[in-house]
Amino acid sequence: MDSPDVAAVPWYTTEAIYESFRNNAVDPEEFFDRFEEWKIAALEHERQAERVGIILLRIRMSLAEFQDYCGRFHCRNDQAGRSRYAFFKAEQIIKMSG
Repeated sequence: MDSPDVAAVPWYTTEAIYESFRNNAVDPEEFFDRFEEWKIAALEHERQAERVGIILLRIRMSLAEFQDYCGRFHCRNDQAGRSRYAFFKAEQIIKMSG
């Protein structure tokens, strides 16, 4: 039996965290105008992924941790950097779970 596909998704647990990322982003236009809009879209994305057999790992975003990561791995607060960070954190979770 094949193992399920797994993908990482940046997950903003509060409006304050969402806004801190948006306000510090080099691409704020990539964010929804409001946290609630993002949350609705993110949950729908999650449902769509589940329907096709993809497991999404919600990676809880912390601006301080993200900035530390970017300092070490030379990335920016843009869509690519946030995705790269989420993937990095997901790999850590998967390795820890054995």
